Amino acid sequence: MQLYLRLLQCLRPYWGRLVAAAICSGLVAAFTGAYAWLVRPALDEVFINRNETWLILLPVVLIVVSVLKGVASYGQTYLMTFVGSRVVTDIRQQLFGHLMRLPISFHLKNPSSRMMSRVINDVNWIQNAVAGVLKDLFQQSLTFLVLLGVVLYQNWWLTSLSFVVIPLSVYPMVRFGARLRRLATTGQERTADVEPRLLLVHLIREVFGLTGTHVGCDTTHCGACTVLLDGLPVKSCTMFGVQADGRSVTTVEGLQTNGQLHPIQAAFKEEHGLQCGFCTSGMMLTGAALLEHNASPSDEEVRWAISGNICRCTGYMNIVKAIQAAGHSMAEEPAGAHA
Repeated sequence: MQLYLRLLQCLRPYWGRLVAAAICSGLVAAFTGAYAWLVRPALDEVFINRNETWLILLPVVLIVVSVLKGVASYGQTYLMTFVGSRVVTDIRQQLFGHLMRLPISFHLKNPSSRMMSRVINDVNWIQNAVAGVLKDLFQQSLTFLVLLGVVLYQNWWLTSLSFVVIPLSVYPMVRFGARLRRLATTGQERTADVEPRLLLVHLIREVFGLTGTHVGCDTTHCGACTVLLDGLPVKSCTMFGVQADGRSVTTVEGLQTNGQLHPIQAAFKEEHGLQCGFCTSGMMLTGAALLEHNASPSDEEVRWAISGNICRCTGYMNIVKAIQAAGHSMAEEPAGAHA
């Protein structure tokens, strides 16, 4: 709490611009509400009453509202970014002055890199908090209130009813959704808007939340980030996410089917094919790809297949046994049981 109070003190010299930004936020919320308010008269007058005047005026009104909303949004973003930059400058000056007054013993005990991180990175987080988080929190709150006012004005009875029905439906929807996620890990189509430079491993971990794919060396040497691309093992740390567009990507979470472990997962457990577990996901996916083409590999064939995956714990012997045991298990099961 004291940290936020100190941040408010830093904002005190810029209250005028903050008030102007708040006014712009209110205008953005109002124009967003105007879109929602226009839906009903547009449907009634244009499609039901066939009012030609509304048919001509509606596009003009929408263009005007869009332009005014864009101007207000630009003003809000500009003012908040300006305030955030000035606050960062003030804090850096204060921090620099404080560091200069500290005794020499402090500088001897603390590396310069740490202090530079405080001056640059930590202060930039404050700028993001002021220019981004604070702006979005205030903006979204106002927009919610305006839209709530619009729906209450349009039909207060249905709106009041939704306040009762929606909370009651949240719990079963969450439980049902969690169940579907558990059952549909394999074969699930996922989409995301990503930057062209985003690596596939970060897309998998940070955007889709599938953290079984690990980040190790970032140079394709360790194999901890291995996934299956159209059934073939690839190192996701040196592949862009956009390169996987329209293709099948299998992570370790996708090996199991309907909550049942894939034979290679069960074999790694039974044969003690892991210790720390960091390399295990890549090892299992590489082994699964091998077994799809060779259900009974020799020791040499298994070691060649996993030569791009490094394990620093087990000595590889139990990993080889686990992959071969999984092959025997898959050979005894009906065809396509784990396709």
